[in-house]
Amino acid sequence: VRNITYRDSRIGDDEGSSPWAVKIKTDSQEGGIVDRVYFKNLTIGNISYCGSSRFVFTPPHSASDACPPGKKPRGAQMLDIGMGYVGAPTNPGRVRNVVFDGLRGIGPTGNLMGARGLPSNASSHGCTGCNEHIVNLTLRDIALEQGTGLWGCSNVDGLVVERVRPWAEGSTCR
Repeated sequence: VRNITYRDSRIGDDEGSSPWAVKIKTDSQEGGIVDRVYFKNLTIGNISYCGSSRFVFTPPHSASDACPPGKKPRGAQMLDIGMGYVGAPTNPGRVRNVVFDGLRGIGPTGNLMGARGLPSNASSHGCTGCNEHIVNLTLRDIALEQGTGLWGCSNVDGLVVERVRPWAEGSTCR
């Protein structure tokens, strides 16, 4: 996936239609490259999911209103960017040059973002020369009406954060 611009869009509706607003994923089975992906002027609506997924956006009303009986939201994460190993620890793919510019809407009560690259010990995983960090991630002009969650980053090189609110104490993206 290269050279993609996603702009002037609304993600989510009054009913909730997705377990996250944006998810970018590579792993050692699927591999792949995500490079130069640009999200511009997005409005985040009511994103929710009442299944077994661990990526759940909890809307700003009670869980009983959000899910049918017997189903409960499980955590919250608006933006999910991750790399991983599935099965054999070989090439997990690449994630680089991802920009979120101009997000507006409702923030979840859980994590606002999880960006997880892998430690730089690729040669010990049979992937000599692989860069397993997320490279060049930009968060710019993000204003959420609600949201008390954290912006979580690990193994991210070249992070840019400009005019992002709310910014919770303890966020690991710096």
